[in-house]
Amino acid sequence: MSFAESKKEILLRIDALKKEDNLDFAAHFMTLCALYAGITLLAHAPKVSALATASAIAFGLIHDYAITSRKKNLYTPDSDSFGDLVRDVHSVCQDLSIAPPPVLVDRTKRYANQTVDGISNPEVILSEPILTDMGPKQIFFICKHEIGHIVTQKNLKTSALMFLRDCSVFTACALAWTSTHLPEKKIYGALTLLTALGTQALLNHYERNNELRSDTFACLPDGDTEGYIDTLHKFYDCPMPRFDRSVASLVDYTKGNKYLVGPKRVWAWIFSDHPTKYERIKNLEP
Repeated sequence: MSFAESKKEILLRIDALKKEDNLDFAAHFMTLCALYAGITLLAHAPKVSALATASAIAFGLIHDYAITSRKKNLYTPDSDSFGDLVRDVHSVCQDLSIAPPPVLVDRTKRYANQTVDGISNPEVILSEPILTDMGPKQIFFICKHEIGHIVTQKNLKTSALMFLRDCSVFTACALAWTSTHLPEKKIYGALTLLTALGTQALLNHYERNNELRSDTFACLPDGDTEGYIDTLHKFYDCPMPRFDRSVASLVDYTKGNKYLVGPKRVWAWIFSDHPTKYERIKNLEP
């Protein structure tokens, strides 16, 4: 098979991943829209709904500002190994007809972490422990995984889902706050709790699915699933924040030696936005 033919096949696989992600997002988006519309109709109070929507917008702006303020802690290491990494990222992006994102390092995080910041001009951000605890090939796999998030426009989609989540929760909360009768307050209070848990579960479900699709993208263009699986093993052995570690102990986040069942699955639905290591490995196996 020639390079042109293999590249065409790879681009078709990327297009299929994007379509799958778009359909998944559309299903979650419509579900949250229906939930928000239902709670708004239940309110019978346009002012309450408008106030809740405005609160959701303000909450989103504060969240975006908090992310933007972190950029002062980002830098580009002046080392040959990091320069090689950036060139490899640019090379694979060029092969896959993707605009290469900037790769930066966050000096404040003391645990292994990587993310994509931004929507219109996304950046791949690595923590310093990623550079010290992982090998060059493993760091490259991690960068390709993050590029997968950029290709599927995860940040834009999760922002839309988070906005609908906040609108639904704030509207239910406003109903409980403005109710004058105690029975109604109890009902709307329970509705607020159920809405918060349900909408967060929907958001995390989409994010876990997107992580699996980005894992598939990380193995392109050479299809080296074994190398990426080794990277996952290494990453899950790295130190984690205290909250992630506590979640890990409940949902087999680090060990990942079995599928989640029973209460652990419910906990994962609500609080975990990443699949277990075992689920990620099973997703990559033919």
